[in-house]
Amino acid sequence: MRRMAIYTIFFYLSMQSIQMAAQNWAPVGSKWYYTNWHYPAFTFTTIEVIGDTIIDGHDSRIIEGGCICGQIAPRFLYADSNRVFWYHQASQSFQLLYDFNKGKGESWSILFPRYGDGPLDTVQFTVDSVSNVLVNNDTLRMQHVRTSDPSVWIGEVIEGIGSNICLFPLNGVCGPGSGPLRCFESKETTYNFQDGIPCDSVIYWVGTSPSHEREPIRVFPNPTTDHITIEYEGGIRDGYFQLFSSTGQEVFSGKIDVERTYQLAVHYLMPGTYLLKIVDGGGRFYGSVFVKK
Repeated sequence: MRRMAIYTIFFYLSMQSIQMAAQNWAPVGSKWYYTNWHYPAFTFTTIEVIGDTIIDGHDSRIIEGGCICGQIAPRFLYADSNRVFWYHQASQSFQLLYDFNKGKGESWSILFPRYGDGPLDTVQFTVDSVSNVLVNNDTLRMQHVRTSDPSVWIGEVIEGIGSNICLFPLNGVCGPGSGPLRCFESKETTYNFQDGIPCDSVIYWVGTSPSHEREPIRVFPNPTTDHITIEYEGGIRDGYFQLFSSTGQEVFSGKIDVERTYQLAVHYLMPGTYLLKIVDGGGRFYGSVFVKK
């Protein structure tokens, strides 16, 4: 009888632990900051948890905000067993969004509307690999994910946080103009994934041709095959740069301390689109997108 009582208490505590873990996911006030690529600057948008509610018996988060497509109507998410579900208004049911439990080679499927809250299509997410990212001395697990539909973008998925492109997958309507994830804020901590870029900053778009005479920084040629030139009027002292892939992963970084021009070798990069962040000695941010052929 005593042993049964102990098992009952253990089961109760285990269920309480699971329930508390689910309730602790993205508490009210949590906020995601995503970069948006809009000429003439790299701006940002936010997605925020503004409240709690109960839907179909689930303790759900009320989500407000958006990414490249602009603000969206409030959405509803809940977490359970290290998975996140979102509420689809048209079908009035919860659909799986993230499964943080999956490892290399494993997949999960979601029902996702190609356009707004339209008909749902099945999209499969497959984990190609798993890595760790160190932020604020915390080690976060990251899933590198590809999708069965090339018109749906999700990028990398950070455990307990979500995609580094947008909290919700992007479809062909929006295009891949959102991301990378800059920051995630909650009551417990603030993670800055783009070191050196304040969460709510605007980074000025740099001209990509030497004909832009009124800009202090010029980056050219674009497109390029082997190198890019960074030209700064008056020189750059105690500055640095960071190069990111289109999915927001840092490729490499370095210091800049030159009289006027600096050449950066890019011949070994895979073809694609890259984001170059430049910070001068005065702490001013500049950004440029270039294409590597």
